[in-house]
Amino acid sequence: MQRNGTKFPHRLFIDKRSDTIVTYWDSMHEIYPRRFSREINLALIGSPEKMPGWQDVAIERLREKCDHLIEVRGYDEWRLP
Repeated sequence: MQRNGTKFPHRLFIDKRSDTIVTYWDSMHEIYPRRFSREINLALIGSPEKMPGWQDVAIERLREKCDHLIEVRGYDEWRLP
């Protein structure tokens, strides 16, 4: 089902690109520490990002949220070609 052209990454895309996603998050955390912390905690983690392994938790929650939006809410997915 197409909803205003909005697509969400498929789990396999997130798995293949997780290193790049985490590198981007680390860069954003370095440049905008307060804002990034607030946003990552609110959107994905729900607890302070200072816990060990927060990146792994955030990637898993990103997978779960995208799966929910695709499978339950009916949004389209996009994958690597």
